[in-house]
Amino acid sequence: MCEVHVDLLAALACDDAEGTPPALLRLTEEIQAAAGRLDVHSFLDAADRGVPVLDVRSPSEYAQGHVPGAASVPLFSDDERARVGTLYHAAGRSAAMELGMRLPRPKLRW
Repeated sequence: MCEVHVDLLAALACDDAEGTPPALLRLTEEIQAAAGRLDVHSFLDAADRGVPVLDVRSPSEYAQGHVPGAASVPLFSDDERARVGTLYHAAGRSAAMELGMRLPRPKLRW
């Protein structure tokens, strides 16, 4: 089983609720309400039925392998991913999480 995680989306939407587009807030609430456990076979079956699959990993991670038909919508560039990983090793999890939540914000504004 793999668990559906929405922590990053929730953090991005809720950090500054006043400046967050209402559509993103609604989407976050819907995802959080639907979040649960999904086994790999059910996930792949849904993808085969045309349910959109977004791969938010960095471009190099996507290039190394992805679910067939998944769209690449990276939250981090390869350089940003390296910065987060380097900070994790240098300063710890909290510092890396803070940077990892801050970097994609400008990309998510609409």
